[in-house]
Amino acid sequence: MARLAAFLDLLSEYAIEDPAQWMEMRLPLPTGYLIRPIDLYRRGAVSGLLEYASARCTAEQILDQIDADWRDARSEFETYDAPDGAKAIRIRGSAG
Repeated sequence: MARLAAFLDLLSEYAIEDPAQWMEMRLPLPTGYLIRPIDLYRRGAVSGLLEYASARCTAEQILDQIDADWRDARSEFETYDAPDGAKAIRIRGSAG
């Protein structure tokens, strides 16, 4: 816990206003890929996250460093807004 707390403090030095919320945000990746900074932190990409926080690399570059095959792991499922307004899941590309 101390390491995570220290990392969050360090993020605030990189002008991240709410480091805890930043760790939960969805990183900009191509459609079909979902990863958050906390997921990368758990995988040991601390230096990559600091580079990202300082706008010196992209989320894709971090993933390339820790898993060269990440693009092959796209889920066959996607979320969408159902007619009732709730989030739902379906097979990617299906209409229903």
